[in-house]
Amino acid sequence: MSVLKKILHWLAYPFVGIAFLWSMMRVKQKAKTYAKYPNSMPLEVRYEYVYKMAKRAIFLRNIKIETYGFEKNPQVPALYIANHKSTFDPIILFKYLYEYPQTPYFKFVAKKELNQNDFVSCALKLVDTIFIDRENPRSVIEVYRNQTNMIKERRSIVLFIEGTRIYDIDKIGPFHAGALHIAFNNLCPIVPVVMYGTIGNNGKYDRKENVKYVKSKKVYVECLPAIKSNDYMTTNINQLSDSLHDLIETKYLRIHKLVQEKRQKEIFEEPDQKPKGIRF
Repeated sequence: MSVLKKILHWLAYPFVGIAFLWSMMRVKQKAKTYAKYPNSMPLEVRYEYVYKMAKRAIFLRNIKIETYGFEKNPQVPALYIANHKSTFDPIILFKYLYEYPQTPYFKFVAKKELNQNDFVSCALKLVDTIFIDRENPRSVIEVYRNQTNMIKERRSIVLFIEGTRIYDIDKIGPFHAGALHIAFNNLCPIVPVVMYGTIGNNGKYDRKENVKYVKSKKVYVECLPAIKSNDYMTTNINQLSDSLHDLIETKYLRIHKLVQEKRQKEIFEEPDQKPKGIRF
């Protein structure tokens, strides 16, 4: 059966490739329209365009993804914090967060350098991405503190709390505690997300010298149980950051250990079922 799937995949590859290029062109066109006339394009339409592009990009990279916990994500705006290994991380998260209708729409936090890539910039702007200047820590903190309208807008925020990609397969980088101001300002749930196996899945763009570089054949994404505001509002922000780091690191290293021991079946005992329907 796996051989048949491979054959079908390669037969579909050129058609999906053409559809992907069409999606990129449409996203670029819609982003220009949205920039000129922000009220002319509903939120649902903009996200649909980016979703189609993300789904086709994943198909073309032939990435096998197994998820856990998305079915239990909160139905209210939340702050999603994830570890970061690959430029493909936001594409994967976008696809799966979008596919669960109970999850409110969401914005990403991204470095301003991504504006230099024409197509990437268009997709990010179309879904109202928040851009930050990592070279100016003070301005970054101000951006985080100014995010106070999540509940009113009914949109979650997704960010990679390490602040940059960490290329070592067996390492989680330090967290930027300042990002948690978003949660404190909105008193929203915090959803820790563990991503494993994405490093190397974006070809040459994910390669770096003098690091432990291993390409996984499968990607695992786990949304851990949401942490409610009542459970962290009296906690020091640095202590909360350390606790979240330990939580994500423990889960990540467990997956890494099981993959190395070829015990992948034990990673998620009951993976998420494919959602019955998406937002459109």
